[in-house]
Amino acid sequence: MVTTKQFEMPDMRNEEIRKAPTVVAARYDSAKDHIVLELSNAWVVAFPPRDAQEIERAAPSQLENIEINPSGLSVYFPEIDADVYVPGLLADTYGTRRLVATRLSKNRR
Repeated sequence: MVTTKQFEMPDMRNEEIRKAPTVVAARYDSAKDHIVLELSNAWVVAFPPRDAQEIERAAPSQLENIEINPSGLSVYFPEIDADVYVPGLLADTYGTRRLVATRLSKNRR
């Protein structure tokens, strides 16, 4: 039997995702060997590719072409057919998904 709490959990997650900031620009900074993401809440997040599971072994030339998913929640690297889900990346770096969503939604105001 599914409890009410279990039934409502997917809706809570969807709400958290809907409130999450989206990627508005993405680039690879070869001088610093960092992926740089500009978010809709004015944050700029930079991280070394070795810290993201899907792209950790990519050559610098494979990171230069970055596409932003239409939802703005992930970035795609076509040279290696890899996606990086940004809310998950932020949650792994800055805390739980709920904590990150709460902090970031406050910054959007």
